[in-house]
Amino acid sequence: MIGSGEAGQPYTVTGKDAGGTWWAIDYHGQTGWVFGELVTAVGVEGVPVVAAPSLPA
Repeated sequence: MIGSGEAGQPYTVTGKDAGGTWWAIDYHGQTGWVFGELVTAVGVEGVPVVAAPSLPA
């Protein structure tokens, strides 16, 4: 976890996972992942599929 956003705060969507259930966002200069069912994404047509980072061991 890199942080938490406030309700209604917009963030730039930079990608999505292959299943389309997670959004990659720019969170203060870092890439964060947000579960799609918890947010309202607008204007995301054509957002590319990006690889999720590997999980730490």
